[in-house]
Amino acid sequence: MGQMANAITVLTSFLLGRYIIEQEQQGSERAKYGAKVLDSLSSYLTEEYGRGFSRSNVAGMRQFYMAYKDREDEIIQSGIGQLETAYKKIPFKLSWTHYQILMRIEDKDERDFYEKEVIRSNWNVSTLKRQFHSSLYERLSL
Repeated sequence: MGQMANAITVLTSFLLGRYIIEQEQQGSERAKYGAKVLDSLSSYLTEEYGRGFSRSNVAGMRQFYMAYKDREDEIIQSGIGQLETAYKKIPFKLSWTHYQILMRIEDKDERDFYEKEVIRSNWNVSTLKRQFHSSLYERLSL
């Protein structure tokens, strides 16, 4: 159940990031009125759903969508009765904390490498950070 909850958290963050880009920013990477969008969305979401929607979290959701928008076609919308089936098809298998680190890696190949290694080797967040800061990708590329 914990993995499914994680997947739902990550998927929700992706979808909110997409909403910010597509609706609030009309598809551009930066809104003309920038911070106001994040501030008002953060206030609204916090009022409606409680904590977890600080301005920095909402900005992170937007950044997450921009880093992983190429996976949009893999996202399945499913009814609650099909949640377990849909979970298996969600293209995000790690925790939101893992993705908060991964999405900051600008090079897509490098980001994909670390994501696959986390999954393959079952790295926790500390191990991911350590391997990234030790430049594992660059060392193996040589």
